[in-house]
Amino acid sequence: MDTQVVKQNVQMSQWAGIIQDRITSGKTITEYCDLHGITRTKYYYWLRKLRKSAIDNNPTAFAELTPPKDEAKSITTGPRIDYNAQVELYVAGVRIVINESTPRDLLKMVLEVVSDAE
Repeated sequence: MDTQVVKQNVQMSQWAGIIQDRITSGKTITEYCDLHGITRTKYYYWLRKLRKSAIDNNPTAFAELTPPKDEAKSITTGPRIDYNAQVELYVAGVRIVINESTPRDLLKMVLEVVSDAE
């Protein structure tokens, strides 16, 4: 095996541990990086590489989306509206459809939940 590939795999494993430690610590990325002397640029670089690797190795994986507890009350259901969906998500039996006319606040909340998914 190529030594560069081995080195990359070791670094990916180390960074997976660092990112998991940050998640379980409950600290924000900025707080964690400051505490451990890691630049945010490096943290996000490895987070992006790990996510890409996970997608490349398991392209059909799904993540369960759960809204933050304090925001769950603000989510309401309404009549079903069909329009040209660019993205469709199925979460706990609920269909979420996103396109260019999706409200920014809703998209922001969905992206926050996805980024916090473990």
